[in-house]
Amino acid sequence: MLLKKDAKISISEIDDFLRTKAIPFGLLIQFTGLLWLESSSGYITQVYIWCLLPALASIVINAYTHSTASFLLRSHILIKLIIILFSWIILHPFFLKSDFSGHEKVLTRSLYIIIYIYAVAVSVISTKKPTRLFFISATVASTFALASILFQYLVNDYSISIRMLNIGGERIHSLGVGQYAYFDNPILAALYYGVSAAFLVGFISRAPLKKAAPCLILVIPLIFFIILSDSRGPIASIAITILTAFYISKISMRTKTITVIAIALALIAAYISSDNFKQLISLARTAPEILFIRINIWDQALQQILNSPWFGYGFSSAPDIVIDQYTYNHPHNMIFKICLNWGIPAGILFIIIFITSLLICFQHIKSNFIAITICVLIFGFLGMMTDTYRFLSRPGLQWLLFFLPQGLIIGYIYRKKLQQLLLE
Repeated sequence: MLLKKDAKISISEIDDFLRTKAIPFGLLIQFTGLLWLESSSGYITQVYIWCLLPALASIVINAYTHSTASFLLRSHILIKLIIILFSWIILHPFFLKSDFSGHEKVLTRSLYIIIYIYAVAVSVISTKKPTRLFFISATVASTFALASILFQYLVNDYSISIRMLNIGGERIHSLGVGQYAYFDNPILAALYYGVSAAFLVGFISRAPLKKAAPCLILVIPLIFFIILSDSRGPIASIAITILTAFYISKISMRTKTITVIAIALALIAAYISSDNFKQLISLARTAPEILFIRINIWDQALQQILNSPWFGYGFSSAPDIVIDQYTYNHPHNMIFKICLNWGIPAGILFIIIFITSLLICFQHIKSNFIAITICVLIFGFLGMMTDTYRFLSRPGLQWLLFFLPQGLIIGYIYRKKLQQLLLE
């Protein structure tokens, strides 16, 4: 009996180490590795080793010991919805009556994503200060964003009219600081930096001035990078996220109204009086043309969805979109992409998960942690409405835009439940 008891203590200690040390470290690799790991394949391998493997071990241990941390087996509405969506995706080929080519990829990626959500939630539940991990990640991201800006506009002496990570107006071109994990693409880079910016903006909305000041310094390079990327989707997403943070802040409504009016008047005055400012916001003048291209893409994607509304075309079988002899291999909208792959029911489930997450956040909006989470959630969802490629992706940007906030919300809910149980 003594040996058995000692074994249980050993298992408990191992699980505690996994949840409080190993998994948070793995998440740090997952958050920041896109910046400093030289290849996409190398980044993915490191995420598997340092993040998903410890999380899988924790799941196995908690299933064996029936620990309270095995929350994925419980029946919160958000977990149910996520399980239903992935069940539809996994069982989809049976309804489509097609071959199962690529289905192994669907199964493995679905499993990886569920383990990742568990990892994020466990980190929130088990660490004393769950936001510390995000502060470190945001600091790393801000440093890289600042380095990229200085490299392009000071070292290489390019005009500020040229978008970040581009030369001569080319849409994708590496300058030597953005070669890691597809970061030669200004849109994806802006979305990545936007996640850290959203976290910092959410923190600033609730923090006292002394604590908010360092975050304000960190968020400035991130927002400047997004603006200089000349990527309209990320710019609109971070703007709405900032407005959301301003709305949920503890500032009085009168002060909020006066501030918004003052900023609007200042922008109008600057626009009228400054040619340089006009150059900086020239993207606004070309927005209708770009939006028109997006609308054409979405219109053709919608027609394809209506041709196969219930089950879509499968994981990798959706037809390309061709406009003016240019081929687009994705519809530049995650809802349309999901509907093309797995049908309108999957798209509806995706929307329901977002709305449920949003409602849960507003239900707990007094929490400073949820104030941060709602900013990340809103930025990620809006960012997916104009860009990103696959819902079932390997570790990367997509995980940060959608699955990260789901894990944060689930973790917060169960952390609060555990705290209530300890008080009883």
